[in-house]
Amino acid sequence: IIISDLAEELDMEYYDDEDWKEDYRILNELGRGGFGTTYKGRNKKDNKYIAIKILDIKTLQSKNMSLDIIANEIHILNK
Repeated sequence: IIISDLAEELDMEYYDDEDWKEDYRILNELGRGGFGTTYKGRNKKDNKYIAIKILDIKTLQSKNMSLDIIANEIHILNK
């Protein structure tokens, strides 16, 4: 699974390490699901509230999720 390629194709931000913490701050957890955990966050640059979804790549790989399913989830998050 190459999530970074999928995110790029859908014009979304993708971080594969902890660098995202420089731009965003997690405020609290909103929920957990089959793909990962969603948090309420804040963009440090413009102070806007955002949703941050951290995908659990190991879970996605262990469930043999298809790229179509993951792409659909990313597309939904992008709205």
